[in-house]
Amino acid sequence: MIDGLKFTTRVNPSEFELNPLLDFRQAYSTKTGEMDSYIYAKHCGFTFKLYDSGLLIISGSIHKYFNFLQNISAPNQITPKEIEQGFNGNDFSLNDLKMSLERLSGSFNLNLNSCIIQNIEIGLNITHLYDTDQILNGLLLHKGKVFSRPLDNSFRILEHQRYYLKIYGKGAQYSLIEPTIRIELKYKKMFDLNRIGLQTMADLENENLLNIAHNLLRCEFAKVLIYDYTVDKSQLNAKQLNKIKDYANPIFWLNTKPIHRDRNKKALIHLTSQYSNQIQKELIKRMTNKLTGLLTQKTKRVRFNPLDKRLLITHSN
Repeated sequence: MIDGLKFTTRVNPSEFELNPLLDFRQAYSTKTGEMDSYIYAKHCGFTFKLYDSGLLIISGSIHKYFNFLQNISAPNQITPKEIEQGFNGNDFSLNDLKMSLERLSGSFNLNLNSCIIQNIEIGLNITHLYDTDQILNGLLLHKGKVFSRPLDNSFRILEHQRYYLKIYGKGAQYSLIEPTIRIELKYKKMFDLNRIGLQTMADLENENLLNIAHNLLRCEFAKVLIYDYTVDKSQLNAKQLNKIKDYANPIFWLNTKPIHRDRNKKALIHLTSQYSNQIQKELIKRMTNKLTGLLTQKTKRVRFNPLDKRLLITHSN
């Protein structure tokens, strides 16, 4: 569903500064000591920047905000510092989102129709039956670009002009029992979403718009070229075995000129469809089912590693 976002609105700064939920601090340059033109405060995973002009910028995770309000944290978040980081590894339904928006607008007297979204993350936490790291290692190309893996081996990201495509493991991050992968579009420019009518925070309550936005997510994931590690090599002939070794190597795709990639992509897709479990196809199906569940608020228990100290009960899947 929806996770990280940034939005702007206008408020009366002298009145907003008095909100009892916020403890504002003065921002200043650490180099010059000069005071900035805004004050800032943090609350339940959100950062509030209030400018002298009345411009208010709010950024953070609406998913984590909901979990803060419900006092939900992951089982591997034990210390106050860990809990303060917030938790977004469970499911976050449309009803949860609406509840969060209502609480946010009520607590800070915000007109959601006047809150303009600047950046937003649209993604799904998908449980599956495979090895998450193996899936991540098989990510090759998206629209001609190669995935990068900054620092964390369980994290892949690819940057386009208007958005990032992020695919990473959630299970290890929060000690979930079931293998869980997150597939997400992080929009740094809102052109694609504005075009479908998603502009304000109030629009996030529109089920039809959320459906369309998640269709964009599924379509982009479907365009990812993946080496499926479940390909049964025992069924391949010698020529196919040599080819599949190349196809599994990201360096091969980097060294292949774009004009020659299409033939190799078609060959890989053919081998995948004939000799693998077709993990990508399965994940897309699960994305569709997950969104349906989140929109209809089915109930499900989210399980954690039994060695951890807590068990989390959440909503829809």
